[in-house]
Amino acid sequence: MIIEQAFLALPELLLGNFYSVQDYEAGIVGVFSMAVLQELNGRNVSHPIRHLQVERRYDPDVSRRADLFVNIKRLMVANRNLSNYGWRHHNWIEAKFYRNKSASRRHATNKTTYQGQLIADLIRLVCLVPINLGDRDINGRYFLHVYDDEPRYYLPQRDWVKLLQEPGTKHIIINELFDESATAKKQFGETLQSLSIQATVTNFVNFPITDEGGSSHYWCILTRFDDFSVTLAGKSFYVHKNRVTGEQSDGDLAEIRTEVSEKLGQTKASETKG
Repeated sequence: MIIEQAFLALPELLLGNFYSVQDYEAGIVGVFSMAVLQELNGRNVSHPIRHLQVERRYDPDVSRRADLFVNIKRLMVANRNLSNYGWRHHNWIEAKFYRNKSASRRHATNKTTYQGQLIADLIRLVCLVPINLGDRDINGRYFLHVYDDEPRYYLPQRDWVKLLQEPGTKHIIINELFDESATAKKQFGETLQSLSIQATVTNFVNFPITDEGGSSHYWCILTRFDDFSVTLAGKSFYVHKNRVTGEQSDGDLAEIRTEVSEKLGQTKASETKG
């Protein structure tokens, strides 16, 4: 819930007087980190910065990293009732900032690249976050996507993409990656095109009431994964809404995680370093 509450502050931190306009994805992650810190400070949390880590490895032994990790276990306020509202101890956030279209065209010309990057981030969140099978899941998975124009101008309007851009709870199915373009497959990894995801997500939105005036505006969406299942090459695992975890056969989770970690196409700049 702290992540959702921090999200509500984004327009102020992005557009308020004396705040800098952000032009790059790293700036969006930085601003969101400040929003989380602001929320923790409002709760009088001691040394709040210790709860955040940027570029957190999903696994100590591999280079794949999340944009932001927020550990709020030490706040000691969570219980099973609160978990029904999405509270999780460990929160993993991937972010995308869609921007800089041609001034002469409202639709982006590189939609397929953006689509592949979107798929890659969703795969990261459902496949790479560590899960202890048999225990109730303690991880929150969030996709923060920010646009400098209406989202429909940046991504191909697949049914599941449109659902990610609408407020409320949605059920999405991503299972036709074979049909994505070669450009998109290069982003998420062509050998992962048989992977399928079924998920229930909740989208929180911060959209401008009007974009008149020609000044900077941001369309902000925070997508939270409430439950999901992943299937790849006959193997599958799941996390249910009640946080129960499981796999179809012994070893499925580990094999899928290994395959995704090795074959995921998109590599962040930080992942090419130690």
